[in-house]
Amino acid sequence: MFFDRRYKRKTKWYARYFEDSRDNQLCGEIAPTYFDKPNVPERVHKAAPDCDVIISLRHPAERAFSLFLHHLRKGRVPQDFWRAVERKPRIISAGHYATHIPRWRSVFGDDQVHLLLLNDIKSDPQAVLLRISDWLDVEFMEASTGTNEKVNAASMPRFPWLARGAALLTTTLHKYGLHRVVGFGKKLGLKKLAYTGGEDDTPELSPNDREQLIRMYDEDIAFVEELTGRDLAHWWE
Repeated sequence: MFFDRRYKRKTKWYARYFEDSRDNQLCGEIAPTYFDKPNVPERVHKAAPDCDVIISLRHPAERAFSLFLHHLRKGRVPQDFWRAVERKPRIISAGHYATHIPRWRSVFGDDQVHLLLLNDIKSDPQAVLLRISDWLDVEFMEASTGTNEKVNAASMPRFPWLARGAALLTTTLHKYGLHRVVGFGKKLGLKKLAYTGGEDDTPELSPNDREQLIRMYDEDIAFVEELTGRDLAHWWE
């Protein structure tokens, strides 16, 4: 989260995360918080103008609901979806692909910005890895056996107040660079204690709410269809 939340620490601080890399080794970052921040593409370009940017896309409505569940699990938003959106509008705005993708392309150019669909990763991870290998001009990689296993699947906490406090504490520790303390807590099982254990009452969208949410992204879906040449009418089913 350097280029959005910790940019004031300067690139010398950020470079320490890669100090153990080998000579001529390509380095990168998986950064889900960068995509929709207006000033991030320019910051990344200033640090690494020749880098490749790979954007992984899921249906924007599915993305919005997943982000809602993420914040709900952390105790940050109410359980009603639309009330949660009022508290955190980014749940919706982060999925406006027709706004955010052109920003990255305008800074890096079309050749350096690559799009992947999450559905393709699920259906044929080996083919996706082959495409990534070609983009980065690196040796072909084999997909691991657990590629399609769910990671960080959303579940409801037993005690929302504990989840809310744990999320705040984790954010504060990361802010001051105490990443190892957070990692140690995870090893002790504190993350599981704080964020799981509740009843199986994960909320679902009603059919009407689901349709309303999808309609909000008509322009964005059409934009991705035009860029990829894919028919995405059944993107989220």
